[in-house]
Amino acid sequence: MSLPDSDEILLGELLTGAQDFETVGAVLSAADFSIGPCRHIFRSMEALHARGEPIDRVTVANELLKNNLLESCGGLTYIVSLDDYGRHSDAPYEPDV
Repeated sequence: MSLPDSDEILLGELLTGAQDFETVGAVLSAADFSIGPCRHIFRSMEALHARGEPIDRVTVANELLKNNLLESCGGLTYIVSLDDYGRHSDAPYEPDV
């Protein structure tokens, strides 16, 4: 098992509610993510947030599936693994403003 990338940790924190999307989304965009699948996942989170829908592993997976991106992002297994990273992270994201 490899160590998670900071992109993965941040997405996991967003999935578990450890980070508020409003705060993170105000300073980051999908282009800020270094891993391609993480960009798609963040875009899905942006779309959910814009519609006022909750951001969690189920809604994000459904959004990716709706856009035919779930499998190219590693499938549900990858989304669940991000959720796990967020549960174990002890370093909250602090945006540079």
